Amino acid sequence: GALVPANYNALPGTVTVMPPGNVTVDVGTVGLFHVTAYAHMRQHPEIMVPVDVIVNVSAAANTDPQFDQATLSLFTREHVARPGFEFTADIGGFMGQNTNPANYVGFTVGPLPAGAHLSTVRGKGTSPSDVAMMTLKWVPCVEQMNKSVVCFDVVNSLGMASTQRCLAINVVADAAPAVSVSLGGTVLGPRGPMSPLLIGATYVFQVTATDFNRMDSLTIMPSRPDGGACAAGETCVPPHAVMSQPWSWMMPMGGNLSTAVNLTLSPRHDQGGYVMQHCFTAADACGAACGTSTCPGVVHSTTTCITIRVDRCQFVVRQGQELQEIAAIYNSDWLQLWSLNHQLSNPDVNLMPGNIVNVGHLYAVQPYDKPREVAVRFGMSDAAFATLNADVMLGDMEREQCTSVAECSSMRWCILPSSCNGASGSIYQGAYEEQPWFAAEKDVLSSPPMAQVAAAAAPTK
Repeated sequence: GALVPANYNALPGTVTVMPPGNVTVDVGTVGLFHVTAYAHMRQHPEIMVPVDVIVNVSAAANTDPQFDQATLSLFTREHVARPGFEFTADIGGFMGQNTNPANYVGFTVGPLPAGAHLSTVRGKGTSPSDVAMMTLKWVPCVEQMNKSVVCFDVVNSLGMASTQRCLAINVVADAAPAVSVSLGGTVLGPRGPMSPLLIGATYVFQVTATDFNRMDSLTIMPSRPDGGACAAGETCVPPHAVMSQPWSWMMPMGGNLSTAVNLTLSPRHDQGGYVMQHCFTAADACGAACGTSTCPGVVHSTTTCITIRVDRCQFVVRQGQELQEIAAIYNSDWLQLWSLNHQLSNPDVNLMPGNIVNVGHLYAVQPYDKPREVAVRFGMSDAAFATLNADVMLGDMEREQCTSVAECSSMRWCILPSSCNGASGSIYQGAYEEQPWFAAEKDVLSSPPMAQVAAAAAPTK
């Protein structure tokens, strides 16, 4: 321009002199450049002051559209879908390094499986924090059980497109759920807990159903061993047990669907000796009607059973209970209970919650024993006997419970004897007092003299 000093003519050709304050440098490579500018006074152009500037030249901004990181992770694995259950996938993209808020992105999509559809695009995708999102939704039918591929790319308003990426979807048959019962975090087998439950304690069993299909729904019900529904009045859960409402959760990272219920049981005073198998059935859902099938998912069910046993003759003390109160529960008295609990040094000792008190004596059942005959022998009523032995029904008091030693070997009854009412006499009581040998059996007459005892105890030389 007119104000350029004459000596500016020697500047390199890469420098263009602009109006004051603006200098454009055309650089073909990236890196750090040292730029020297000269300032001068209009009235004295011969006076020039150099100004040094370091310029970092970087590559031009990448405005190529691209998929967001969450979407890229979808393309790295095969996805599983099931007939009758909706499969969804969110596809997201953005402009990359965009400086113009007027730019935006969209998507192009390859052929879709029959019945699949796409949502409208949400967002403009101007930056990684403003991702444009589109959702693929598809409820496959039974006839579509196979592998499908859906391809996408991101396009922007400048006419540029990303690299095409594809989603692999494998449609497989829905599987039956698994079901288990646990107590205290330990999964139980068919025999149930290793130790019998105790009267007065509280136990929480968790029944859990698990399904690989995250879109399924699960129900858990008490049932018969064959999975059939329980009839009215049928004992499908232990007496006085309470089942909670179900709750569900999903494991992270595409994990399984789980549903659980709690069965809370506090065995009562009359449940000692209770033995019963209890079963639970988990069932999944049909899924939505699709094509020619009204139930493409097919309802599957799985049943598991455990045996619940309650120990007899033992009682877990609860807060505030004393020996006489526990005795009253069994229509007994503290003297009887104290005689059964040698660990209690004093009948007035304060019982602590969780202490175990014996409320009867275990009787080894003999062949041909009848509950009523044993109850009469020990001075018990039928009702008192049945209270302590839940596995003996009042209608079976006259029935022989076992007929051989092998059959009776593991059978026990809980007995709370009454010396006032029981058959306390024996064949030895007064029957042989006149016999000559009887007097010799008395302790004093049959004991050897102390001298003989001392001699027997003396060490030999």
